[in-house]
Amino acid sequence: MHTKYLLPCDCGEDVPVEPRQAGETIACRCGRSLQVPTMLEMAALEPAESSADSEPSAATWGLGEGLLLAGIVVCLCTLALAVFIVLKRPRFVTPEVIRQKTEALTPMDSIRLWRSFLRQGLRRRTPQQQHAREDIVRRYHLLLGATTTLGLAGVALLSAGQFVRRKRGRPVEDY
Repeated sequence: MHTKYLLPCDCGEDVPVEPRQAGETIACRCGRSLQVPTMLEMAALEPAESSADSEPSAATWGLGEGLLLAGIVVCLCTLALAVFIVLKRPRFVTPEVIRQKTEALTPMDSIRLWRSFLRQGLRRRTPQQQHAREDIVRRYHLLLGATTTLGLAGVALLSAGQFVRRKRGRPVEDY
């Protein structure tokens, strides 16, 4: 439980302040700006009585904080999923890879490979293999799109949380 002190205003109202607010400027209900004293000077103020009907502390969670937490969790999960997708992306043999492997062959390996091509012929992809390859690429792009959508949802939750906190007058600089 935080100790609160009563900061007097010229209007006669006592505004409760906490030690963590030392040095800040706060507003009284009358609209005047009050400078919160330092922590040493605050000890000279009258302590506020804690009661059940006092206004909620700034540490209570509301809709804005819940939206911020949900947005952070969604963004972190999206980031982990994106890393996984990038690491597990389908890799197919490209002409450049074939060229590099061919240049790395020894002359004897080249002769053996050429003889096997003469005996077996070049193996072409069957329509089923081509369809399977296209299906893998399609699923990869679908998963990438879903991850992007999830990331945008996380950013939207973060924005909504910030908006709700600003509407309620809570400071946003805490995060």
